[in-house]
Amino acid sequence: MEDQIRLYERRRHPRFPIDFPIDYHCEDGSRSFVGKAVNASEGGLMVCFEQSMNTGTKVVVSMLFNLGYQLTEIKARCQIIWKDVGLVSDFPGYQYGLKFLEINKDDISKLKRLKTYTEDQMV
Repeated sequence: MEDQIRLYERRRHPRFPIDFPIDYHCEDGSRSFVGKAVNASEGGLMVCFEQSMNTGTKVVVSMLFNLGYQLTEIKARCQIIWKDVGLVSDFPGYQYGLKFLEINKDDISKLKRLKTYTEDQMV
């Protein structure tokens, strides 16, 4: 049984792929930078940033994207949970796992709609 492939998602908030630019800055008020969001869930984001930051760092992110024919934005306060050397071939730098610390209900709703929209586009 241990050799069986798991056909279900074990995460509390399943991830879905995205490919959007993301603006971010550290909470300390430093200048803004641009990165790339690779996947998302209701619990957080996987992103690529050129800057090296430590786990535990708190960042504020903003992501613009089309939801159907509507341009929308998600803003959130996040914490870096994990860091790895960039594994995304078209983006230099580092890969980070961000956990949402503060995100409003409307933005969570937008993420849910984005997930549905993304899944519909794959079919």
